[in-house]
Amino acid sequence: KESHPKLFKKIADHIIVLGNVARFQEVGDIIGSARNNLDEFNPQHLSNIAWAYATADEVHPRLFKKIADHIIALHNLDEFDPRALSNIVWAYATAKESHPKLFKKIADHIIVLGNVARFQEVGDIIGSARNNLDEFNPQHLSNIAWAYATADEVHPRLFKKIADHIIALHNLDEFDPRALSNIVWAYATAKESHPKL
Repeated sequence: KESHPKLFKKIADHIIVLGNVARFQEVGDIIGSARNNLDEFNPQHLSNIAWAYATADEVHPRLFKKIADHIIALHNLDEFDPRALSNIVWAYATAKESHPKLFKKIADHIIVLGNVARFQEVGDIIGSARNNLDEFNPQHLSNIAWAYATADEVHPRLFKKIADHIIALHNLDEFDPRALSNIVWAYATAKESHPKL
């Protein structure tokens, strides 16, 4: 496994300072004015960055916090496809970066998928839903379950939603042995009982 720690650090440091009124190096020199936070990064960019740092075992807590805080501040996660959602929670769990608010926001988003209309706790409509979890492939589902169990993020409604979806499938032919084992491991580890699963 080839890693380039200096490259990862330089990129992380650059991303971390985006959105600050002025950017400072560790020694305190002003190096320029900031751009508009992480708004220039689309969901795939954010998930790719988190995934890459976790995969390369390049841990940068401030970078993970910056990405998580940005995602949490978004009005909704409608622009995030299943791959982005699963890669983000997988990356945070793999990197051992705890961020309960991020995990809650993503879980809450997944839970409401498939509803005719989604409502915030205060009751206002925030968008129409996609078709349940049909856009999530077996790897997305297993990565999400694995990530929540690994990160010790308890979210029973998410585990129920995933299990109900899997149970409703005609068959499990698309699930490879790794996906199946990760799912049952996640449910056992999270102590989420779903006998029909």
